[in-house]
Amino acid sequence: MTVIEHLAQHGYNVSTAKETIGLGTMECVCIDIKTRHCRPWQYGPDALAVEATAIVPFTDGTMQPYPMGWDKSRESSITAYFPI
Repeated sequence: MTVIEHLAQHGYNVSTAKETIGLGTMECVCIDIKTRHCRPWQYGPDALAVEATAIVPFTDGTMQPYPMGWDKSRESSITAYFPI
């Protein structure tokens, strides 16, 4: 499953988000989800920001979120803003 598919399984359908950042197309076994209340638009409504990052295996045998700045970091994460 991709990051977007995992988010949909947790009840966050990114097609209903007002805005997204990142692609979230990386295949992964699980994801790390962080949510926060914010105001991403200057004069718009408050929003729930949902950030999801692919969890991947590292060479030391641990499972960690895919690091930002690595080659496929745009594919490994997505942030979706849902108006409240």
